[in-house]
Amino acid sequence: MADPRHEIRDAVEQTLANMKPIADRHPETPMSKDVFNLLLDRAREAFPDLEVIKGLKPVNEGTNVSVF
Repeated sequence: MADPRHEIRDAVEQTLANMKPIADRHPETPMSKDVFNLLLDRAREAFPDLEVIKGLKPVNEGTNVSVF
């Protein structure tokens, strides 16, 4: 059985890689808070001691891709 932490890590890395080109060209692009917050919750569960995850805050309604 695969370690779910690998799936979560890969999903976080892929999400950030996909968002960077959009943020560079169109920083005003809105971001789905539900998708990001779900991914953040899963990352916190999988990596509870990782400082970078601890420091991330959930996204609110007014967020766009430029924050990343």
